[in-house]
Amino acid sequence: FMRQDYEQLPSLFKRVDLFYHSTITFNDIKDMSDLQRFGEAAIFALNVGDEREQLRLGEIFLNYSCRLGNGNLLENALMQHPIVVEGNNQAGALLSFGYVHYEIGNWDEAKRCFEGALAAAQAEGKRDEVANAIGWLGSIERNRGNWEEAERLYRQSLEVRTELGDRSGMATSWGQLGDIERNRGNWEEAERLYRQCLELRTELGDRSGMASTWASLGYIEQCRGNWEEAQRLYGQSLEVKTELGDRSGMAYSWGVLGNIERNRGNWEEAQRLYRQSLEVQTELGDRSGMAMVIGCLGEIEMFRGNFDAAEPLIKDAMTQLQKLGQTAKVAESYYDLARLERKRNNTELAQEHYNTAHQIFQQLGAAKDLEKIEREWESD
Repeated sequence: FMRQDYEQLPSLFKRVDLFYHSTITFNDIKDMSDLQRFGEAAIFALNVGDEREQLRLGEIFLNYSCRLGNGNLLENALMQHPIVVEGNNQAGALLSFGYVHYEIGNWDEAKRCFEGALAAAQAEGKRDEVANAIGWLGSIERNRGNWEEAERLYRQSLEVRTELGDRSGMATSWGQLGDIERNRGNWEEAERLYRQCLELRTELGDRSGMASTWASLGYIEQCRGNWEEAQRLYGQSLEVKTELGDRSGMAYSWGVLGNIERNRGNWEEAQRLYRQSLEVQTELGDRSGMAMVIGCLGEIEMFRGNFDAAEPLIKDAMTQLQKLGQTAKVAESYYDLARLERKRNNTELAQEHYNTAHQIFQQLGAAKDLEKIEREWESD
């Protein structure tokens, strides 16, 4: 409401709007009392008739309530809000709630919300939200390492988006299918899908999406061992994410640039980038991102020969990834522990960890990952 007619609003409203947006921040929320400013802003949104802003602030409440252990109570209350009930918007609300749970790594809660959103969207006849719900369910299966089920859901979502002529959604689906092929180790097919995604996002002027796709293409080049090209693509992505103020994207970019320096053997530079990434991931409460960066820091200590420092980091990362259901990443952690124990000359324990990693990758159908660890294990 305010964005549409901002220039026509009385100056008092403009000042109050600027005040609330200058004080609302995602940093330093430690308990429910810290959310008072969001409540005041929601009241202001109500007074100027901006119901969408009310719902957005409600989602922020939910985000922090989930982190602080009070999510279910608030979610139930928001689902009874007139915007949801009278506005026939149950699917949209559940999609928002599912996204909150997804972002902080509550996969089971996210799946519950997305399944509810799918049922509601089908009942409401909202096919765009049907496609979104199916796509998010695919992402949960992808994160859990269930490639076949994730691919099936992504293709189902793509079919609906294509029928609707949703070009932005189609680009998203192609990128998601590229992720599946990347996870399977099919670099050429993954690159084809990513470039198809990038072409459409470029046509649409979607700079955030373009930045994400450059990062995906950078990962492909990293897997191929083309460090310079990977670094160029990651740097291109980071530049745009910085311009857009995308802190989550910036944290990811620092992490993958750290991987490049790690692969080059530049331990100090890699560690600096990882810690920079971890700091922001921690601020954002991104449990998945934090776990992966902690695991990377463990690898750095292992490469440096600091085995006693490496072990707790790798195990901490693995524990968190197990809680989040990130099966493929758990396998990587077992492989890291196998390498660590081999360096300590604990051959029996090393082989045990390696066998566990091998078994998980085999179950996931991750052919390239299997090929990689088999090759490295035999050559070490």
